[in-house]
Amino acid sequence: ILMGGSSNNFSFVLARFDRDGTIDTSFGAGGVTQISSFGGADLDLMPDGRIVAVGTNSSQGNFDFEVVRFNADGSLDSTFGNQGRAITDLSSGMPDNARAVAVQPNGKIVAAGFASGPRGTVPFQLDFALVRYNLDGTLDQGFGDGGKVITDFSGFSDDIFDLAIQSDGKYVAAGQTETFARVIEDPECGCQVTLLRIDLAIAGYDVDGNLDSGFGDGGKVALQVTDPATDRPSTALAVAIQPNGKIVAAGRADGFGVVRLNKDGSLDSSFGDGGKVNTAFTIGPGEWANAVMVAPAGKIIVAGRVQSGADTDFGIARYERDGTLDSSFGVGGKVMTDIGNS
Repeated sequence: ILMGGSSNNFSFVLARFDRDGTIDTSFGAGGVTQISSFGGADLDLMPDGRIVAVGTNSSQGNFDFEVVRFNADGSLDSTFGNQGRAITDLSSGMPDNARAVAVQPNGKIVAAGFASGPRGTVPFQLDFALVRYNLDGTLDQGFGDGGKVITDFSGFSDDIFDLAIQSDGKYVAAGQTETFARVIEDPECGCQVTLLRIDLAIAGYDVDGNLDSGFGDGGKVALQVTDPATDRPSTALAVAIQPNGKIVAAGRADGFGVVRLNKDGSLDSSFGDGGKVNTAFTIGPGEWANAVMVAPAGKIIVAGRVQSGADTDFGIARYERDGTLDSSFGVGGKVMTDIGNS
């Protein structure tokens, strides 16, 4: 089992475990390898077993995309980028953040996250951002604009949290977008104020990084998964592709939020309530899904954070193909696991 992330001393960290859960001492230094950086967010494997991790680098006085490639034994791969690292500034000194990575069958690497929008337009504007790298860590000039793709969903703040590659080589990026909610009268200023809400956002791209015109509205889909009366955030934190090409995204809604889209980006009406499912473990507000996978039999497994009184615990839900909870799993399709005291 290979695990990646960040440590409190601002490092990329990888750890590898044997099948029985003991640390694999043949990997890195005693089972762990880490390099100084701001932090890692996601990892994937090359076809030959090398490891690709992405995150954020702050060594140049700013936050930039960073891709790091390791050999299978946990050592840095000196044939990639600058001694194993490729750093990309997307916003000319403004913050960028890589949150997800996917490796193509040909070994090219696609990192995804957000790039800051133009300075001085909308405060804290963020845009969907994708970057594709060649095998040696150079930017792939055949992808987007010199290897980079920036997508503005709404004119406000947009962010990618996960990325998947379809069987035809197209890309699906999942995250969130700020959208218009409503205009209200503010008694303090005697003026009208525009309220925003956060919607689940998915973008489809072709193999060259262009928005896929056959997906959603010009390549974009924005969905409110929560109760419309609440304006609570809907966010896709994970995405997976079924063997039949349908897209499953999971994240934050009224508890675990799960949606399934057809290949064209339309909601799959055979899943849940018109393509959407909300699963609350308890009454607490601090519940959301962080990961999703489609099992070989077609069942959907979603994992994340659930509320247990004042504490939070591991939570897993398993769904049938139609989005109903699988009653043969856990208690009514749900499992809560307390790892520590809080």
